[in-house]
Amino acid sequence: SEGTAPQRARLRQELGWAGLGAVGPNVMASPVVAATTAAAIVARVGGLSGVLVSRSEVVERAGTLDGDELARRCFDLDATGKRFQAFVDRFERFEPHLDRLSPEDCFKLRILAVSAFRRHVVTAPVVPAELLPVDWPGAIARSTMDRIYRAIADRSEAFLLAHLQPAAPDDAMSPIADRFAAAAPA
Repeated sequence: SEGTAPQRARLRQELGWAGLGAVGPNVMASPVVAATTAAAIVARVGGLSGVLVSRSEVVERAGTLDGDELARRCFDLDATGKRFQAFVDRFERFEPHLDRLSPEDCFKLRILAVSAFRRHVVTAPVVPAELLPVDWPGAIARSTMDRIYRAIADRSEAFLLAHLQPAAPDDAMSPIADRFAAAAPA
């Protein structure tokens, strides 16, 4: 069977999380996700039959869909690019001042920048570099993050190490080990 509407929606959602994008109605594709991965997702969702999972090659000839257009149809690269550009706009202004930041400010900037960058990276689609625009904001954001991180990492780490509270040897792991103790059944 084609499954229920909720099953089909769940399949589309899970295939999307895995990196496939909608090329057309009920057609999803990815330039990087293996067919075996897609098939495993179909099996895990269950309740469906007749789902075609295949491997193909994009042949670029006159009148055919090229790889760049396929990537644009599968993923909202414009929105993703705008999010990466917003990261660059937010953090590149710190670069001229990095050498003057205190260790505490380096630590704060490191936490903010890493958190913001990771948020963008984990939500960005996985698209081969050759299908992305030459001036892809994701690459610019990665380069910006790399420069900032390298410039502040040592001072940030020094601040962190100077402010860690060493635990007594007997209870070094107790806060971590007891983290879920309150939820344990009696």
